[in-house]
Amino acid sequence: MARGIFVTGTDTGVGKTIVAAALLRGLTAAGLRAVGMKPVAAGIDDSETVPADTRALMAAGNIAALYGDMEATYLVVDRIGIRVLRDPYTNKPFVHFYTTKRVGGGVHNPEPMRALKVSA
Repeated sequence: MARGIFVTGTDTGVGKTIVAAALLRGLTAAGLRAVGMKPVAAGIDDSETVPADTRALMAAGNIAALYGDMEATYLVVDRIGIRVLRDPYTNKPFVHFYTTKRVGGGVHNPEPMRALKVSA
């Protein structure tokens, strides 16, 4: 069995949370320990303290929280530089510029983390 399953997507609203929650429900139904983790969340309503997609992942898994030494557990790779693409064709007479920055990461060493377990 894989130690981690990563769900990625290139845009907002493409269904990453729906797919991840379905995977979590399937893993917990199979009797496995499963936790959803969203390391970066953009946008939150003023009335919320926890984003809705994070709450959906927490509800679908059977581990409520991970705690411990996050720096020793998770590796973040930040490549130097920003790529700029000039697009003179899409929105004439204006010229648009698109910028991208490559970053990545993943679980490097899960041993320093502990799980707060819950039952459904």
